Amino acid sequence: MKFNVITDPTGKLKEEGANPKALIPACGYLLGWAANHAAMLGGQSLKESMSLQYQMPMMDMRGGEVLEDGTFHYEGDPDLPPLVKIEAGDEHMYIYQYAIVAFSDGTKVRMD
Repeated sequence: MKFNVITDPTGKLKEEGANPKALIPACGYLLGWAANHAAMLGGQSLKESMSLQYQMPMMDMRGGEVLEDGTFHYEGDPDLPPLVKIEAGDEHMYIYQYAIVAFSDGTKVRMD
């Protein structure tokens, strides 16, 4: 299975002075769970795999949208550029600050 991790996919964090080496650790356990998905080959989607590993309900966030470049926009809050974009097979997901995760099917969740 294709598995790629792209740090700062929008380039906005670098423009803001973020240390690129700090982005991977900032993802915490979420990045490891995504890597487990690629290794398991269990036939489930990336979102299903993440849910199984999280072991808590993953409720779709109300409001907010993922812009075309991957930025998370929520009215009244500063935009959040993704820390990383993970490509796993035909799917992808973004990980943001505050443990916000957006999946390629449009689902947005907090996994903290």
